Amino acid sequence: MKLKPETVPTWDGNENTLARWIEKVGQLANTSPDIFKELGKVVPRRFINSAETWYFSIPPKNRQPMEQDWSTLKTAIADYWMNHSWLKDQKFRANNARYRETGYTRETPSEYVIQKMDLIRLVYDYTDSEIICLIIKEAPDSWSSLLQPKFCKTIVQFQNAVKYHESTLLAMTPPPTNPATPYPNKTLWGPFSCIYDGPHISEPPLGGS
Repeated sequence: MKLKPETVPTWDGNENTLARWIEKVGQLANTSPDIFKELGKVVPRRFINSAETWYFSIPPKNRQPMEQDWSTLKTAIADYWMNHSWLKDQKFRANNARYRETGYTRETPSEYVIQKMDLIRLVYDYTDSEIICLIIKEAPDSWSSLLQPKFCKTIVQFQNAVKYHESTLLAMTPPPTNPATPYPNKTLWGPFSCIYDGPHISEPPLGGS
């Protein structure tokens, strides 16, 4: 099976989209051993903007071993882009992403849930219940009474509940307050305070590895 270059998504060097892009390419890599190997040479042709500038600044003799397969290329990408500074930034984004924050004032509840969930999963190994609590923590208080998150056993159940009640959640959205702390009362919560049937879990780290 010949891999068509256009089936590989492009990447422009945006560090905030890197993890999702790697996940998409990884799905292609799992298609077959041949495609896994081909991706090593095809993916660099799908770099654009700063990603392309970086890659082709590497001397050809150094690029050659990177292009053996998807694994060797992914390692090279991670060594350069997914460093300690990147991880610290992603942890900060995961911990602080909140519903309708600056730049996302028109997002829907479902869009917020997916964005926050993806950020948390990228840098933490939390259970579904813990992820749900962190999502609720940065959403309006009214969400909890409607969605009853403590009864959602999986993140899929929670996502489905948000989508089912989306129009109601939109109607319940309060007007903007201080953009730095749109839901100031939530600062009094523990990070997983919506879990009532287990031991308390300590605050996740705000940066660092």
